[in-house]
Amino acid sequence: MSHRPDVIILSRHAEKPDPATGSVGVDRHGRSDDHSLSVRGWQRAGALAALLAHAPEAAHSSVVRPKRVIATKPTKHAKSHREVDTASPVADRLGLRLIDDHGHGELDGLIAEVLGDPSPALVVWHHGEIPKVARALGADPEQVPHSWPDHRYDLLWVLTTGENNTYDVDVVPQRLLAGDASE
Repeated sequence: MSHRPDVIILSRHAEKPDPATGSVGVDRHGRSDDHSLSVRGWQRAGALAALLAHAPEAAHSSVVRPKRVIATKPTKHAKSHREVDTASPVADRLGLRLIDDHGHGELDGLIAEVLGDPSPALVVWHHGEIPKVARALGADPEQVPHSWPDHRYDLLWVLTTGENNTYDVDVVPQRLLAGDASE
C-alpha cells in the first residue's frame, strides 16, 4: 500500500433537478437534460473548481489541490451525467484529464485506480456509495459517517493518512454558494 495517496477528496455530484421546486437539469450547453445538473449545480461545479485550484486555503485547510480527478461514468443503467458534470470543470480548471473509466457500482476498479497512484485525488461518486467507497479505500470505519445526507451537496469528505495505515475522515463544508451550511 505504499503507493496510496496521502489525501483523497470524496464528493457527491452537485445539485440535480428538483421537480418540487421547478428546478430543471441542463447540459453544459444549456440544453434541457434530466440526467445533468441544475443551474445551481453548475454554479457549484464552477465554484468547486475555483476552490480546488487555489487549495489549500485557511477556510479549507485540509483540502488540497488534486492531481487526479475521477468521476462515475454514465452507463446504460445509471444514466446520470451529474458526477462527470461536477468533475469536468475541476479537471478543466486544473488542466487534468477527467478519469471516467468506472461506472456506478464498479468499486474494485475505482479503488485500484485511486490507491495505485500516490498523487492526491478528487473522486466524484454517487452519494449513496460514498461511505462504502471511503471504507474500501481504507478510511477508519469509526470515522466514516453512516451515510451522505441526501439533502447535502455542499460537503467534501477529506481522507488523510492517519495511524494504523488507515485514513482519517474530515467532513468539510464547502461554503461556496449562498445558502450553504457552515458545518
